[in-house]
Amino acid sequence: MKKRIIGRKSVLVVALFLLTATDMMGTAPLVSACTCREPSVYRDYRDDFVTNVFRVKVKKEVVDGRDRWYKVKMGKNFKGCRPRKRNFWIKTAESSATCGALLKVGRTHILFAHRESKGVYSIHSCNPNKQWRDLSKAEKTFLKGREYECNGRRFCADGGSAYLKCSEGCPACDYKKEGITCETSVCRGCGLDAAYLYDSKTFEPAQCKSS
Repeated sequence: MKKRIIGRKSVLVVALFLLTATDMMGTAPLVSACTCREPSVYRDYRDDFVTNVFRVKVKKEVVDGRDRWYKVKMGKNFKGCRPRKRNFWIKTAESSATCGALLKVGRTHILFAHRESKGVYSIHSCNPNKQWRDLSKAEKTFLKGREYECNGRRFCADGGSAYLKCSEGCPACDYKKEGITCETSVCRGCGLDAAYLYDSKTFEPAQCKSS
């Protein structure tokens, strides 16, 4: 996958504030809150903390103390190495006040997860973990056209070959002036079809206005 990067890289900063207050008698915490900026499929996909992005079907939900666990069945993979098991567990905080993500049993979701250890993944509400059907057509097209790596090998999310030999090109554009990045991958096609343009700061899809 080739990239032409123009401008400064944008870094996703997710802030989690846990505010607690205790009165003079030593009572339990009074206030807690989760604060983060609006989730974005495009930006959060490139977040280094997000090691895996996959589509799963939620099979079961279990609450254990301060943690909420979801047993899921693996579907399509979009980033990172596929989990070794087809059925595995996802962990999140029990409360939305501490950034816990709420999923619906029986429904198919897209998850932006962090791999903590072998077979254990965690998610939080600051990423766009939502039902697959709620994604826009553009968001689905973006994910299906991704090229990802695992153990030094490249894969196409749609199942095609990431090693297809064909020309890859970017359309004529003043990329520096417009602050746009052109990324190419055979996972999207050959020639100009391989190109994907996005805002170099926000990572949101962009169109070139100059040539």
